Formats: sequence, structure tokens, C-alpha cells
Amino acid sequence: MIEVVATLYPRGDRTKPREIGRATLANDGSGTASRGNYQATFGHEGRLWKTSEVKGFHRQSKNVWHLLYECLHQALGGL
Repeated sequence: MIEVVATLYPRGDRTKPREIGRATLANDGSGTASRGNYQATFGHEGRLWKTSEVKGFHRQSKNVWHLLYECLHQALGGL
């Protein structure tokens, strides 16, 4: 499982961090060594915002940022 957390530091003050978003990307275990299938959830300020799934992700030629992009792209309806 991969988690990406968006943290706000008001006015750059690192003593007062506030989590404003979280993405959780989970391999569903049904893929192969070269292609993975993932379920993603996106939260905003502690609440579920969007979900998505990515099938057949080329995990040997793409990195985590590609996976995050593909999950977000699918969650937002391909915008």
C-alpha cells in the first residue's frame, strides 16, 4: 500500500502542520509481475472524496508518480 499525504504548514510554520489530503493506493493482488491492478481512495480533510481503480498498470516501466497520476485521472473522470 502507498500513502501520499498533503500537509499544509500555515504561513510556512512547521510547528502547526495540518493534513488536508490523503491518497491511498493499494495493489489488489490480481495482477502479474509486470502489470498491477490498484484500488485508490482520495480523502480531503478527513473525509472520503473520490475512489478509482487502475487495471494493467505497467509497474516495471512506470514509477509511483505515474501510478498516482493514473489513479487521479480516473477518479476525476479523465479530465
